[in-house]
Amino acid sequence: SNSFVRSPRGWRVCLRFTVATCLVLSVPLAAMAFTPPGRWLVSISFGIETDVLADVITYLRCLSPLLLVSGLRQFYTGMLVQSRRTTLVTALNLVYLGAVIVVLFVGFHFAWKPIVTIAAGQLAGGGLHLALTYLCIRRRYALPRQAEHQTLTYREAFAYFWGTALTSIMFSLSRPILYSF
Repeated sequence: SNSFVRSPRGWRVCLRFTVATCLVLSVPLAAMAFTPPGRWLVSISFGIETDVLADVITYLRCLSPLLLVSGLRQFYTGMLVQSRRTTLVTALNLVYLGAVIVVLFVGFHFAWKPIVTIAAGQLAGGGLHLALTYLCIRRRYALPRQAEHQTLTYREAFAYFWGTALTSIMFSLSRPILYSF
């Protein structure tokens, strides 16, 4: 939630907190995707056999940057919602969906592996959505006239956001396994 983004300080604290949280959550994902112990842990934890494990690891590798992209997308989208730009949010979501569909068709046409095609679609759609959402924030967002949370601390942000961070890590850890089936 962007309920604290109601002053320049609130914006800075929440943005930095979002980036830091996403990077911290990316470390275990990257460790599982890029290290032999991580590969072993994925295999043992989820009972994944060797032939499927390669696809799961490929997916984890392709999507390791998606945590940061998604976190920033949600941060900026929340700001648009806060400023009642919901029609713009809907349009941006349609662009995201369109980009994912285009990449899926391109991947099918060029016979990419399904795992790579799905990951590329997510990354392309997410990256485009983030870029366009950021541009919309720069052009159409203004902080509320009545500033709030001018003394927001990282401790307050953590106390509010820890549940969201825990949900995000669980989602990130389970998604590649779901796609492997």
